[in-house]
Amino acid sequence: MSGIDRPSGKTPFHFEMRRAGELSETVWDSYRAILEGALAAQERNVKLTLHVFESGMETMERGAELNRLAALELAKRMRERREALEALSRDSTDAYEGFLGSLSPYYREVSESPGENLRGDDRD
Repeated sequence: MSGIDRPSGKTPFHFEMRRAGELSETVWDSYRAILEGALAAQERNVKLTLHVFESGMETMERGAELNRLAALELAKRMRERREALEALSRDSTDAYEGFLGSLSPYYREVSESPGENLRGDDRD
């Protein structure tokens, strides 16, 4: 016989069928390992995508909160500046009214004594 070990009582066909079955099993095991690896990679990709999406949403929420706080701070500062401008305008108006009010007694005093020397000269 040839140098190949065959179980006794088995024909070369049975031996080849058994070898083909072993080879087929090995190929299927390889495909199964590849498929399991692909499924695991797909699961990792899904988890990564969800993580990126969720962290992106968290980042957007934090950004929106920071924008809201910045808008509130800006509104507060605008209100404070408006109030300061109103106070300054009010003080300026009061000072101008005081100045105009002081002219009235002076005008009355000057108009009541027309014969007096208004320049303070003593040239007679």
